Amino acid sequence: MVTSAGYFPKQFQLTGKEPQKFETDDGVTRTFCGRCGSSVSYQREKSKYIFIYLGLFDNPENLKPEVHMMYSEKVSWMKIDDDLPKSDEFA
Repeated sequence: MVTSAGYFPKQFQLTGKEPQKFETDDGVTRTFCGRCGSSVSYQREKSKYIFIYLGLFDNPENLKPEVHMMYSEKVSWMKIDDDLPKSDEFA
């Protein structure tokens, strides 16, 4: 399970050292810290968003969730009982 925040690439800028990149054959770019290996971002070639993992934010509790993506792929024991939209699509 991943918790992330989606932004238009122009809305987001990392500070500090540039992360390492891994590009897959199916058009996905993942970035990660070259020092510790922590995930930084996920971006699909066909998506207009870049997704930044919440663990990177100083105050992630200030971000308001808007949707549960890929809902049909959740593990069977996960219970989501809020009123947010549930989408089987990936933005």
